[in-house]
Amino acid sequence: MAVAVVDDDSGHGTTGNGASATWTHLNDSSADYLVAGGVWGSGTTSIDTCTYNAISMTRIGSQVTQQSVVVTLFEKTDPSAGSNDVVMTADASSRFAVASAGFTGVDGTTPQDGLNSSNAQNDADPESDLTFSTSDDDMMFTFFGHQHGGLTLSENASQQTEYQGSPRSSGASPAHVQQGNGYRDTTGSATVGWDLSASNHWVHLAININAAEAVAGSLIWARHDMNTLLLR
Repeated sequence: MAVAVVDDDSGHGTTGNGASATWTHLNDSSADYLVAGGVWGSGTTSIDTCTYNAISMTRIGSQVTQQSVVVTLFEKTDPSAGSNDVVMTADASSRFAVASAGFTGVDGTTPQDGLNSSNAQNDADPESDLTFSTSDDDMMFTFFGHQHGGLTLSENASQQTEYQGSPRSSGASPAHVQQGNGYRDTTGSATVGWDLSASNHWVHLAININAAEAVAGSLIWARHDMNTLLLR
């Protein structure tokens, strides 16, 4: 079973200025995995918690630059269907951008293989490629945050794009995020990457979402010979 996106990013995120972000995620009943990501700007050192429908999501991982650009990913398996609030909180107030995406066909035991990440400080040639071992049914999810608004972010990988979420900018500075590029590859590895249009402090996080294994089974029937018991 191949991993597939079950939403189109419509309304699944928000931007603002503060220590907490709340947005509504309309989860399709077929979705069995939810990923939420956030980026907070200068003055913040950690993104502490994230809940979906008032239930804690699990932190996948986080990265922070020397300029306190923080990007963190959270996950939830078997998220409840319907329209529910996602609430993400940081340790201090700053400009932020947050978003979420739902997926189906995901392995319930090991939904992802761990965080792959990179970051840079005031990179004069800002680009980032992250490579995974993958299968043709898996999907990449990548979340990129940078400090200064008004810059163009473009993908620099050649894999097939299954889904691309909308850019979300919190203002002129300090946080901007492009979320949710999924790639599928049949070669056993895949690379996801971004290019920024100008020098910046940035963080790039990505995961490989594992596809659920098909359940193999067979119908077995047996012939039972009837023994005849003679009563005397």
